[in-house]
Parts: sequence; structure tokens; C-alpha cells
Amino acid sequence: MEVLRVRIDAATDQHVEGRIQLALLKDKRGRLKRHIEELKAEIDHANTERRDAEAEAQIKGPRVETGRTGDDVLNEIRKTSGILMGLAEVPEDAEEMYDSYAKTYKEIQEKVAQVQEDRRQVMVEIEERTRKWGDVIHNLLDEVNARYQSLLSMLQARGEVRLTNPSDIEEAGLEIFVSFKGGQLSKLDPYTHSGGERSTTVMAFLLALQQNVLSPFRAVDEFDLHMDPKNKEVVSEFIVSTMEGTKDQYMAITPSQVTFKGKDVHIIMVHKTEDTSDVKLVQE
Repeated sequence: MEVLRVRIDAATDQHVEGRIQLALLKDKRGRLKRHIEELKAEIDHANTERRDAEAEAQIKGPRVETGRTGDDVLNEIRKTSGILMGLAEVPEDAEEMYDSYAKTYKEIQEKVAQVQEDRRQVMVEIEERTRKWGDVIHNLLDEVNARYQSLLSMLQARGEVRLTNPSDIEEAGLEIFVSFKGGQLSKLDPYTHSGGERSTTVMAFLLALQQNVLSPFRAVDEFDLHMDPKNKEVVSEFIVSTMEGTKDQYMAITPSQVTFKGKDVHIIMVHKTEDTSDVKLVQE
């Protein structure tokens, strides 16, 4: 209610002000109308004098041709009179006001030009950073795809990792494609591929991607879920092959029995039974 009262008071003040302005304008319009009538009378008088002058000029000598008709001259006189009427009430500080507004306008123009230049520089920097980001991403994808395809070849499968929305960094993403048994490449999803195929494909992708992660330690939980014995063996070979030539370590957490084979592979197995854990060096 308080807000409404404030609004009503403001609207009332505005209405009163409008009525006052309307009354002033009506009064001014009346004065201007009377002035116009006076001007019309003066114009009629001037026309009479003009005609008399023309008659006298014809008596005195030939008319001087100016290239304009009498109506043209009269229209110009009326136009000039209208301009002079508009300038009849010019404020004394008009020149000072003009200089002030001109200065403000110039300052605004300079600020607009600076903002436009700043925006241009920002856009150039964004484009350059986007280009560099694109170069890094594409080089990374080339490396990941090479390792990803190499790992999948151990399963007689093919695959590819593709970048989506490459022109928009915020909306960009990755899509994993895979093909088993010589079929066409298709996007990895729960409707096209079995649980074992998805688990195997995701492991191949993660192992291919993790080579670009600067960390000496890797951990994966139940990577062999939904895998048959053959795929478990192949994924174990995945892990061993990706660790070759590095000093990285891998922790595999799984309730299944998994065998890791390879040269110079150091494996420590922790097996928990009946609330106790035994640590055994099973291979070196």
C-alpha cells in the first residue's frame, strides 16, 4: 500500500504538471495565433505595397529578371520569417550550452571509439586463444586416437574419438566411436553395445587418454565389470602395454582374479579374506 501511495502521489504530481503545461501551451498557442493574424495582415499590406511598387517600376523602366517568380520570393520571405520567429526567444546562455554539449558529445565519441577498440582487441585475443586451443586439442586427439586404435586392435576392433562443437570451447566435448566384429563405427551407448564391450572400450579410451595426464599413479575400480575372461585378459594387456617404458604405477581394484603378464612387470597383490588382508608379491 505504501508503494501504491507513493506511485499515486507521483502520478498526481505528474498529472498536475501536465495540466499546467497544457494551459501554458494553450495560452501560447492563442498568442501565436493572434501574432499569425497580425503577420497575415502585414503580408497583405506588403503585397499591396509590392503591387504599387511594381506598377511604379514599370513606369520607371523594364523589370530586372532574377530568375524567380513573385511567389518564390514571397515563399522565401515567409520561410525566413518563420525561422526568425523560432529564434525570437533564444536564451542568453545558448552559446555556452552549445559548447558544453559539444564537449560532452566529443568525450562520448572518444569513449565509444575506445570501447570499440578494446572490444576489437579482446575479440582478436579470443580468436587467437581459440585457435591455439583447437591446435592443442586436435594434436591431443591425434595422439589419443593412435593409442586408442592400437589398443582396440588387440580385440580385433576399431574405434575413433571425435571432437564435438569444435568452434565453441564451452560446448565442446568428446564422442567415442567403436566397431566390433568388422561392423560400422557407431557411437558408444548402452543400446548398441553390450556391457562388456562398453567396459572394454572405456578402458581403452581411458588408458589412451591417461598417457597425457602428468601423474605417476593410476587407479581404477572394478575395470573388469561385465567382461568375459577373454576381455579381462586383453584389458590386462592394455594396462601393461601402456605402462611400458614409464615409471608409473597402477592400482587395480577388483573382486576378480586378474592376471597381468609382461616383461619386467612388478605386481603386488592385496587380497582380503575374512576381514584380514594379505600382501603377496606374485610377479616381478
